[in-house]
Amino acid sequence: MSDLTEYPSFLFVQAGFSGGQTKPGVAFAPSALLSSPLLSRLSFSLHGLDRTSCESLEQEFSRQQIGKVRNLSLVSEFNRRLKEEISQLKRGEKILVAGGDHSIAVGSIAAMCSREPGLKVVWIDAHADINTVGCTHSGNLHGCPLSFLLGVDESRMSWLQPCLKPENLVYLGLRDVDPPEVEILERLKIRAYYMSDVRRLGMETVVREIGEFVGDAPLHVSLDVDGIDPEYTGATGTPVPGGLSFEDTQSLFLSLLSKHWVSLDVVEVNLQEGSPEAQALTLNYTLRLISTFLSR
Repeated sequence: MSDLTEYPSFLFVQAGFSGGQTKPGVAFAPSALLSSPLLSRLSFSLHGLDRTSCESLEQEFSRQQIGKVRNLSLVSEFNRRLKEEISQLKRGEKILVAGGDHSIAVGSIAAMCSREPGLKVVWIDAHADINTVGCTHSGNLHGCPLSFLLGVDESRMSWLQPCLKPENLVYLGLRDVDPPEVEILERLKIRAYYMSDVRRLGMETVVREIGEFVGDAPLHVSLDVDGIDPEYTGATGTPVPGGLSFEDTQSLFLSLLSKHWVSLDVVEVNLQEGSPEAQALTLNYTLRLISTFLSR
């Protein structure tokens, strides 16, 4: 990683939003990434909603709970603004969206769908994040972004039109999926690689099949670090044992460099969770994956 010519200019979009869940440390991940030696040596322009903007937004749209569901108005407004920010970015450079919790994918993917017709999405996560407002058990909207994007949960965000087709989505790393989500995945025939599939097929086969799924389409990867095993990225709000190894995740990232990979979400890094060792490992492995995305 010493040759900076490997890393062209890119667009860094701040999305340090925590309103989709209840643990505040996730809001500070963009700052931690920005202060890393890797990013300090690279050329990028800074966009999105910084910490001050997020705090002002939370004061304007106070955190609320309606039934079990927390902060619907706040999550909706944040994502509307994030979509606007990303939609206005110049084309031709890679986009890194640094969350924040996974609710920020509503805005990032809605924007990328409008910029890149036929967008394919690879969703790396321990969880399916396709609960609806009506079926969520936790009430946390970071478990619901795909239901909004796919139009499973209609009329919950007035500004959002369903923009992602089920056939353009593939999951990797699933191992903690709620029964209503299983029903939705099966009904919509969404392709999903559970960890049991990864163990059965082998990662080499999974990587090849995901590459075939992507084809020549523009690609967005949404990486929740809890998709990776806590051995590597344990500083996150909802760690689940038995996940992807770093090496397996890296092999997928390397394979995707040959595709038209335009944008990456990195979410749920929470450096207030886990041991100091887990925090250091999480930041290190996350930065290594980001460096792969940014390389040519």
